[in-house]
Amino acid sequence: MKYIFVTGAGRCGTNLINGILDGHSRLNVFPGEVTNLLYHSFINNGFSLKFKNSDNVKFLINTFLREIKIDRKSQRKKRIIKILASKNNCSINVVLDMILSNLYSSKKTNVINIQNENISGILENFKDSKIIHMIRNPYTQINSRYLFRHKNPINYSGNDFSESFKRNYISFKQASLFKKHKNVKIIKFENLIDYPEKTIKKIFKFLNLKVEKKNLKLTRQNKIFVSTLKGSNKKSFQIIKYRKVLMNKVLVVLIMVLVSSCEEEQVEDWTDDPKYDPKPNSLLRF
Repeated sequence: MKYIFVTGAGRCGTNLINGILDGHSRLNVFPGEVTNLLYHSFINNGFSLKFKNSDNVKFLINTFLREIKIDRKSQRKKRIIKILASKNNCSINVVLDMILSNLYSSKKTNVINIQNENISGILENFKDSKIIHMIRNPYTQINSRYLFRHKNPINYSGNDFSESFKRNYISFKQASLFKKHKNVKIIKFENLIDYPEKTIKKIFKFLNLKVEKKNLKLTRQNKIFVSTLKGSNKKSFQIIKYRKVLMNKVLVVLIMVLVSSCEEEQVEDWTDDPKYDPKPNSLLRF
């Protein structure tokens, strides 16, 4: 087993898994996220996972180098490209082997968080790999994404939330399709939080690895949760910008309830009033 891939819809614990596995004596845990590894490789390589020239390989190399802090990045990049240039039609697993062998001196199993990825595609291209697929209650997952994006406007895109619903659907669909596959382990985020030791032991049993004491902690990587820690821990309704809007809407709803509870005779008096405007009050428009 050369690779362990961590997948999920985002904001569902993929980084948490990386943090738990980090530091194990038989694992190289790659920091950060190489999101949609297969998809982006496919798109940036002329819709193929066979790399015919070094230019297309540069994208994949840069994707990995961007996530880590190491010395002599440019030299490493040139060395990888030079080696791959001597090979024809390199498959993605060969390219990945070459990249990681130049980043890690030890030949351990590599753990990579690739998030929103097609499980069948991974199994097809990395036949001996194992996949830890994370799922989370969509309600808390979407709320977590909202809080994560809202606190940093630069890190927000207009279609982020519409995309997150689609990702959740795909994530649960894949969990259903591969739940009995011997190389795939479906982990619920809630179980990891509520029963950490039991769930962590289950993960290591799936990986055929002995649990080490350092791996019983919920996170070790320095990069994990940096954004979350710097951000806001407030709940949605506590965010000032939206709290005012929410309170205004609550006030309007209360008025509407009071109006609807008025006696019928009183309503008739309003309609008989010559100053009565049949158009809805702008205050009541949501």
